[in-house]
Amino acid sequence: MAIYDLYESECSDVRRSTTGEPKIHMLTGKGEGCQYHTTGDPDAAGIILWESVDVESGYKDADGILIEYVIDEYQVRQQDYQWAVTTRRKLILQAGDFIKFHPKYEQPEELSVISFEKNSDKSLSIELGSRQPDFSDAWEASQDISNGYAANYLLESHVSISATAADFYINDPAHPTAPIGELTFAVPADVKNADLLARITLDLSIELKTDKLLTVGCCAVELKTDETYRQYGNIIGWSPGVDIAEIDITDWITANASNVITVGVYMADEYSAAHAAYTDHPVLTANGTMKFWKRRAV
Repeated sequence: MAIYDLYESECSDVRRSTTGEPKIHMLTGKGEGCQYHTTGDPDAAGIILWESVDVESGYKDADGILIEYVIDEYQVRQQDYQWAVTTRRKLILQAGDFIKFHPKYEQPEELSVISFEKNSDKSLSIELGSRQPDFSDAWEASQDISNGYAANYLLESHVSISATAADFYINDPAHPTAPIGELTFAVPADVKNADLLARITLDLSIELKTDKLLTVGCCAVELKTDETYRQYGNIIGWSPGVDIAEIDITDWITANASNVITVGVYMADEYSAAHAAYTDHPVLTANGTMKFWKRRAV
């Protein structure tokens, strides 16, 4: 809350200047496991300034921080100016205090005191900057306190488990029915207990088992359970040897049961080496590690 109300009529000098950060129109936050959230003004006219921000430990579910963080950070970037005012009001201030400033013919704003200086004529010069802190500020601040709270926000709740899918083939448009890999995990009980605010992630490594060259660069990796397409389960632009980390599979998984995740790899174009069937395609091996996480309430 602001500790003072200050009106422009109480000031002998009022100036508004731009900051070093331009106002943006769209902001995309990248969380964990290829989860994204974008907010902004899609109706903005002219040149659209679109930026991105990494959100550590950010997930999009109801208990996650990704969406709220991005919305608040976007609001931060809507202010591209600061006020410099001089007043004879007797104000007792510290840097970081808040003043509710009332400019003429504009809406009042609660702004932080960046700096202040007492002048020889006993007036007070004040720089007013950013708006009142919100979630994104509080989260960033928590990471600066010896990495205390934020570093312990996401913790492993159970021992990770691993599985291997051996000897399956890359598909191409001419031969799209090659057998796909299967990762089978014996998932323990209680990994999705509501008190954990749980997340379950999959780290996936897919490697060439044969020496046949993959002459088409990038592929798509498709992960399914129960022969059903899953959110976050379609990874495009993958190449052999590139690991895929922290795929959020929470909603795919049944606790205290055997869970099978199928792994299909698909080329956009036909495998260029001379061949008549998928058995002439490169052979793959996939290794997956399932990790179980708990989150602290924010």
